[in-house]
Amino acid sequence: MKMKRYEDIESSNRTTFRMLYYNVGRTLTQIETLLKRTYGNPLPIKPLDRLFRIRHKLEQMVARYKQCENELKAEYQWGKEIKNLGKNIMPKYPEIPVKIIGKNGNAFNILCICLRAMHRAGLSQEECDAFQAEATSGNYEHLLNTCIKWFSIE
Repeated sequence: MKMKRYEDIESSNRTTFRMLYYNVGRTLTQIETLLKRTYGNPLPIKPLDRLFRIRHKLEQMVARYKQCENELKAEYQWGKEIKNLGKNIMPKYPEIPVKIIGKNGNAFNILCICLRAMHRAGLSQEECDAFQAEATSGNYEHLLNTCIKWFSIE
């Protein structure tokens, strides 16, 4: 049996990862039963070792999936907090939209996105320097609050 290459597999929204996990687990159990019928019980070391390896790789995949799922939930929650934080604040430049939600959350990246937006809007270099000085005068949270005070965050 030949496996498809990873790049050739198309994404699908008809199944969930949990469904796949249980289907693969059930299939492994069926293979183990067939091997026991063929080789007898207990299984020889080589087929038993192969089954354990496959089961272990499946568990590693689940662990990685759960880690990614938690990271996505945290990023989504961060985006909601940023949106809620800026609701009651009238920014200095509401006509300049800055899209930082869903982007790389690195402080330097956020700073660059804001400075690029300022240059595109035609603000003076003095105004850009003032924003940069204020944004970099504190911690990460201060940078985000400064962005919210100056721009329309998207």
